[in-house]
Amino acid sequence: MHGKLTPRSFEWNDTTLLTVRPSVTIGSLVDLIQQGYESACGYWFDEGFQITDVKRRVFEGQDLKGFKYVTSFTLVDTEGVVKDAGAHYVVNADTIKKGIERVLKDGGGVRSDLVAQVQSIVTGDPDIDDEACDVIIQLGVFDDVVFG
Repeated sequence: MHGKLTPRSFEWNDTTLLTVRPSVTIGSLVDLIQQGYESACGYWFDEGFQITDVKRRVFEGQDLKGFKYVTSFTLVDTEGVVKDAGAHYVVNADTIKKGIERVLKDGGGVRSDLVAQVQSIVTGDPDIDDEACDVIIQLGVFDDVVFG
């Protein structure tokens, strides 16, 4: 899953989660959390953040039997990079929804090609690279693109 978000279907609660954009599913949100955790945000995770409280879950009907998807994690700002040292930021489905909604509402201050990638989530054919995933997570966590 490194590099691109690929469509995935989960039998578990694969329902609409964004009221403003009805085609965003829990599968897309979990894929973005996993992508951010594995690769998309690593360059700034290593700059004064500690990852804690990682939650994982096995989903029925998934491609990789027994694979546990990351469904949430907490970032601790150990060095006060963004705010005060010790500040905690949770990355979960709500964080991803907030980031997506921000981009769809006003562009989030990011390039048009990244906005187009985020729009692909709501058309049901997600094509999200690490940079777009990173933007979604940063907007969801910080309400701004702080890194990159």
